[in-house]
Amino acid sequence: MASETHGIRRFWFFSPSEAVILLVIVAGLLSAVVIKIVQRTRPAGQGMTVATERQDFSHRINLNTATQQELLLVPGIGVARAQKIIEYRRKQGRFEMVSDLARVDGFTQKLAAQLARYLYVEPRDGGEAQ
Repeated sequence: MASETHGIRRFWFFSPSEAVILLVIVAGLLSAVVIKIVQRTRPAGQGMTVATERQDFSHRINLNTATQQELLLVPGIGVARAQKIIEYRRKQGRFEMVSDLARVDGFTQKLAAQLARYLYVEPRDGGEAQ
């Protein structure tokens, strides 16, 4: 519903500058609603910053030396799984292969295979990493 008033094109009773301001306000309100929805649907203990960092995953992490914070960067690993990996390492010792993750409570062979693109295990003999 556009109209012409004094040479300035108006849109639904708003001047172009008023329309831009209104769009910015509406966009801000919508983004706040989306953020709240995402926060409410994520499990407890998993912040939104983890999700954004995971999108730009550029290097693999050593499964035997990774900290909890480093493990949280891996898609599919949240706080509980990171803690289980660290606890497993403490009790059982180092991982020989990434597929050994399936021995950790909460991990399956399928999940371990999916995580292999983000993780590696450095062999004891200093050979090529898995």
